[in-house]
Formats: sequence, C-alpha cells, structure tokens
Amino acid sequence: MITSSDYDRSDDDIDTPDENEEDPVPGKKKKSSVLVVNEHTDFTKLKWAVGIRFPSREVFRDCVTRYSIAQGRNCTFVVSDKSRGKRLGVKCKEGCPFNLYGSWDNSQACFLIKTVNPKHHCQRTMEKNRQLKSTWLAKQFLEVFKATPHLSAKDIIETVRRAYKIMINKSFVYKVKYYAHKLLHGSMKEHYSKLGSYMLVLEQEYPNSTFTLCTKPHVRMSDPVFFRMFICFDALKQGWLEGCRKLLCVDACFLKTFLGGQLISAIGRDANDQMYPLTWAVVEGENNDSYKWFF
Repeated sequence: MITSSDYDRSDDDIDTPDENEEDPVPGKKKKSSVLVVNEHTDFTKLKWAVGIRFPSREVFRDCVTRYSIAQGRNCTFVVSDKSRGKRLGVKCKEGCPFNLYGSWDNSQACFLIKTVNPKHHCQRTMEKNRQLKSTWLAKQFLEVFKATPHLSAKDIIETVRRAYKIMINKSFVYKVKYYAHKLLHGSMKEHYSKLGSYMLVLEQEYPNSTFTLCTKPHVRMSDPVFFRMFICFDALKQGWLEGCRKLLCVDACFLKTFLGGQLISAIGRDANDQMYPLTWAVVEGENNDSYKWFF
C-alpha cells in the first residue's frame, strides 16, 4: 500500500546538497584556502605565512619590494640562488627578527614560501628605502610622466612622500625621470641605430636631395658611432633659388641631451620677409672643422 510521505504534507522547503558539495567526513579537516598575493594586494595589511604561492620567483621578488615600500621596512635579499631551486631569502635590518625564505616547488609547480618569521622589532622610517629603486619607481609613475612629461623634481618628491611615505632627493628624481623617458621613448642608442635606415629611405624618396651620414669606429664597440649628419631637400633648395633673397644666415645651437652636440642651420628670407630653412646638420661641436664640413 502506497501512502503519502510526511514530506508531502510539509510546507517547508527542502534544501538539497549542491553537486559540488561533499558530505562532511568525521575526523577529516577542511582544506584551508591559500592566500593569493599579487600586485593588487593591499601590502599595508599583508601578513606573511607559510604556504603562500607565487607563479614565479620574479613575482615573489616584486611582492617583497611592494611590501617593504608600503610598510616602510628596509628588507634585503640575503639568499639568491637560481640554480638550486630558484631559492630566495629575505631579512629585515640588523636587530629585527623578520625573515622570509622561499623556493620553487616542483610538485606544485609554483614558487612557495617555506619559512616565515613575520614579526618586526624595527620602526617605520621615512628615510630612503632599500627596495625603492629608480627603475621600479619609474614603472609605477609611467602614466604620470606620460600625461605630464615635464613634471618638476619638487612635485615628484612630494608625490612620492604622499604615496609611499618616503623622502627622496633630487639626484634620485633625475634617475627616475631618465628611466621613465627611456621606457616611454626608448634609449638613445636605439634611436641612433635607426639613422642609417632613415637616411636610406630619404635617398630613395628624394633622389635629387643631399643627405650625408658620417660615422666613426669605436674602440669598445663593434658598431660604428654617429659623428655628423647633413640634410638638404631639393624642394627647399629650388624654393630658395627661385623665391628668396640671395642671402643666407648660418648659426648653431646646443642639442639639450646628455649626448650633447650642435645643430647647425642655414636660414634664408622669403618674399614676405619670413624665415626660410634651407639646410641643417648635426655635428659634434661648434668648431672650425665642423663649419668647414658644413659649408
């Protein structure tokens, strides 16, 4: 005989276990979740613990840097061995018991923290932090330099003080600006290495023009080094001959880069008494030899 169940007469909803839920097993501990640490972690509140995983040794190194700067701790890397399990050890300044040790774990295919003493006996300081490198700070402020490339040293010092509670000096600021400029625009060596291709394209596109690139050998470098460059477009030359006064003014100005050099230019006057650039050259300096070569 089939009778209706007590559940059929109940008004309460019945909760059924999810497919992914497992029935609790007596005596079996639930596996704890592993803390994920990355560049988006709040390093002002980070507590180090054994078992924290990182995808690589480099990510762990970057997280230690961010932690040291955020909490004002002068941490240093004391054990660094890529050949033996990519080991990396960290300690704080002398007298502070804080230390970290991690290495690559093949079974879990990640960089794992294996030893931790999270206690600090040192106090936060606003002096220069060992982990605050100019290259690292340039990467952090890259968008700032992109929006305001001529940010003054005073403004950068104040921005770093507010963001990281660390005081830096002007010489450090100039290093930061140099590396930021290098990241945004490339190095001078990369720029000058493209001059040969640039001059070749100009010669192909403007066959009647005059383009000259002078290089000289270098003692310590296999590639030749830039020496002088001369540019004169045929259209400018014809325009000066047909529509300008037969007068040329020649002068030079400094190139304001750390490489130095001079920009020599020949300027004419057109019918409206406006300046008419005819030709220009980049030379090593303003001297008799460079002027003779230019003329």
